[in-house]
Amino acid sequence: MCEHHSISRRGFASLALATSSLALLPAAARAAGSPIKAFAVTCIDYRFLNKDAAFIANDLDLFRNADIVALAGASLAAISTKLPESAKAFWEQLAIAKQLHGFHHVVMIDHMDCGAYKAEFAPLDPAKEHEKHVQVLNLVSQRLKGMGYTVDGYLMPKEIDGCAEHIIKAA
Repeated sequence: MCEHHSISRRGFASLALATSSLALLPAAARAAGSPIKAFAVTCIDYRFLNKDAAFIANDLDLFRNADIVALAGASLAAISTKLPESAKAFWEQLAIAKQLHGFHHVVMIDHMDCGAYKAEFAPLDPAKEHEKHVQVLNLVSQRLKGMGYTVDGYLMPKEIDGCAEHIIKAA
């Protein structure tokens, strides 16, 4: 059963500020305390930011226990040929977050009706777009698993009140 949670504007602003400030930290900086549980990648699409943050915090039980990065296309950012700087950003953010916080789990949250997927693959009907998300999530997941990470991949429906589909399940 899918429960819907929301995050307050103040909570979202705090989450966004904390997430964006990670990139400003020097490589030698170390977060105090124990490692976090996960690195989460979401899309930049404003329609999903609140839903994704609430999903990570509440449904995945990672509130204050995950680094969150938003890149166009989420998982697609790791391999995009149309947005090569996104691929660079994906892997750089993963590396710095790993160095700073020592996680072993990566969560990718894609969504349907994604502009980055349209840019990469041309406009697709919903069935074809779903197929592309599954392919990309699997491809990126295999690469991450080869690096020693456990991976979960989700696909949010276009409808903002719909439930996430769990495409890649950590083993």
